[in-house]
Amino acid sequence: MNVEHFRSSQYHQSTWSGGKTTELFLFPLEANYQRRVFDYRISSATIEEQYSMFTVLPGYNRLLMPLEGSVTLTNSEQTVRLETFDVGEFNGELSTTSVGKCVDFNLIYKKSMQGEMKRVQTHNSLYSVEKDCYLYCVEQCTVKIKHATYFLKQSDSLALTGITERTAIELLPKDDVVKLIYVSCN
Repeated sequence: MNVEHFRSSQYHQSTWSGGKTTELFLFPLEANYQRRVFDYRISSATIEEQYSMFTVLPGYNRLLMPLEGSVTLTNSEQTVRLETFDVGEFNGELSTTSVGKCVDFNLIYKKSMQGEMKRVQTHNSLYSVEKDCYLYCVEQCTVKIKHATYFLKQSDSLALTGITERTAIELLPKDDVVKLIYVSCN
């Protein structure tokens, strides 16, 4: 198993119609988001306008989770209000609008793949993973994986690849605060 530690200074930031977006992880390594040649993309964005339009992405599904604030997403299939740490899924092909200002966390993935996103709280300090995943730090914490310890600051992340067996992850400190966002895509 390989663990790669990313710090916020390594991320690429750009502007979109509703605010700023920070690309955290793009797969595979030779992928290109602008040309829409990628399997999946993990990002965080600010929605700074009360009303905005999401980029239409044919061939992709999206998972979105507000990290701060709330947002209502509307397209021809659904209207859903998402509060902090709720996860909403929508078809990237559809014209989707948002109402509300927030900081969000996104997974965009090919329709041929399965995506998963959830919050991880540390009151249950042991957490296990069975497949390659990405852990994004919402609040400073310590993560122990096998015999290695990672001190994560807010916005740092870990990419865990080459997982072939159930792997235990210990999170510290132990409290009821959401510390990490777990993302998996395969």
